[in-house]
Amino acid sequence: MNRTSFSAVCPSPPYKIRWFWVNGAPLAEEQVKKIRTVPLLEHLPEFYTVRFTSLAQPMVRGAVAYIGSVEGEVFALDTLTGQTRWRSAASGQILHSVTVGKEAVYAASLRGVDAFGPDGRKLWTFQDPRLASFYCCPALAEGESMVLAGSLSGFFYGLDSRTGKAAWEFKAGAAIYHTPAVHGQSVIFGAEDMHVYCLDARSGKLLWKSERLPGISFGHYWPVIAAQAGKVLLRTSPFVKCAGCEAVSKAPFDYEKAQDALREHFEKNPNHRDFFVLNLSDGKEALRVATGHFGSQGDIAPVPIVRDDGSVLAWHYSKEGSFQPHSKWGAYDEPADFGLLDFQSGRFKPLGPAGTTRPPSITRNDDYHHNTLGGKWLFGVQDRLSFGCVPLDGQGPRYNWEMHEKVRDSQKQGLVGFLGRCEAGAVCATITRDAVFINPHNGLYILALESAPAGKGTR
Repeated sequence: MNRTSFSAVCPSPPYKIRWFWVNGAPLAEEQVKKIRTVPLLEHLPEFYTVRFTSLAQPMVRGAVAYIGSVEGEVFALDTLTGQTRWRSAASGQILHSVTVGKEAVYAASLRGVDAFGPDGRKLWTFQDPRLASFYCCPALAEGESMVLAGSLSGFFYGLDSRTGKAAWEFKAGAAIYHTPAVHGQSVIFGAEDMHVYCLDARSGKLLWKSERLPGISFGHYWPVIAAQAGKVLLRTSPFVKCAGCEAVSKAPFDYEKAQDALREHFEKNPNHRDFFVLNLSDGKEALRVATGHFGSQGDIAPVPIVRDDGSVLAWHYSKEGSFQPHSKWGAYDEPADFGLLDFQSGRFKPLGPAGTTRPPSITRNDDYHHNTLGGKWLFGVQDRLSFGCVPLDGQGPRYNWEMHEKVRDSQKQGLVGFLGRCEAGAVCATITRDAVFINPHNGLYILALESAPAGKGTR
């Protein structure tokens, strides 16, 4: 569980809708066919009995996709038909993704951690003895014999996957919202004391603890393991809004000078940093990376992506990057770009000449993308507004599906503020060999897409 957000295989766009799941069941086939040509609002229910947070990503194993709801249920969906194979009550509200093992599905809720068998039968529930909630996606280690999760009590637990009993516990310095990552026999997570902890997954023994990192929260994201480089990558919410934008604006339309300006800004203002590269071996900061923070205070920029070859891609401030239209900053006034991290220099390299690649959804500057990468296809969900994908090499079609009208419908029920976006983290598409599964961040439905003949996609 290196949390790399990368899949080597991916169905290519254009896409057609395989199924559209809402309120516990897929829409009828004739309704799905009409979604291409008429407003979606006509097909959605007036009230929603099944809702998700923007952190709930459909998790797929075999022919089944699993997801947990705000109402406190876990659903198992057939990946081909969208039919609900089973639904089971959890111990409380589920506000993050579930974890799928070979023998069970594990869900962390506001009242405990639950395990469900292949048929949906609840196997066990673990409750924090301090009566605190869990707000993360659990991890598995030691051949899936250990379930790992941290709670808002500040304790991190190693649970026996067969019984649900705590094999060990570790006390961090503050509440834990961070989803853990696992590399070998080590489990890594951040606590809200802004330290990163690495524990032995078998015993809970502390292997290392990082220095305090700048920022106000790790939020609900996760560490990303760049195993080939021997590094741990993390992002935090910084103390200031849009850190570094002014520095970049002093170097108009020059990719290298913009990075020079950013590096100078962060040398003078180290507490403005939000991107960190630590050694896997000892937790010490390996190099300083100047990315810039393009968002409101409290937001956390999307976590980086690690490809199979070990290369790392991430969003950062720039000018004249491959995602930057020539002599323009994009839709709004913050020049964000997606580039390749150089571990030797801590600088970013453009993926191509300026303007050769378009962002995977409507805008990328005032609202974040939340990304996964399937082969060469970069997928992005912009907060509640659009979903799409683009080829990183600029060769191929751009797929985009706007969701503004769906947001307006959900606003009628007052759902968007709570369910549409988690300020400190969100997830994007789940990619398999033949389908793409998304919870489009308004928390009201699940969408499965598959490749369509050229010219016959949804748009």
